[in-house]
Amino acid sequence: MAVKHGTSRFGVKGHCFTCLICGQKRNLWLEKGKWFVEAYCATSEGRAS
Repeated sequence: MAVKHGTSRFGVKGHCFTCLICGQKRNLWLEKGKWFVEAYCATSEGRAS
């Protein structure tokens, strides 16, 4: 869907690939040859990211 260079909320610096995984939009980060998936966790108070 999109590619950008930047920093995630968790300090990952690199290229961010926005894509669809199982019908949901997710950010994949490529930093120094390693891939990271930005995950979202549901809580009893709503959604936390």
